[in-house]
Amino acid sequence: MRFLFLLILLAGTGIGVVYPWAMTNFSGHEIGTWRVYEQGRFRPVTVPLSGRDAPVRVLVDLTARTERIVVSQERTVLT
Repeated sequence: MRFLFLLILLAGTGIGVVYPWAMTNFSGHEIGTWRVYEQGRFRPVTVPLSGRDAPVRVLVDLTARTERIVVSQERTVLT
């Protein structure tokens, strides 16, 4: 019984470590990059996908420009 418990524990730990690493490093490919915020306004983007693009992961990269600083608080403001 202890052996079975240890086997299940090791399998769960292995899945908990290996599966997220494998999904991060081996799944999918980049479809493209689109800007959705320009000149102070968001704009909608429609991306055509095909069946071979599945599964789809969306990675969002947020970059703040340095000229958007509140003088009284001396920090960047994201709107």
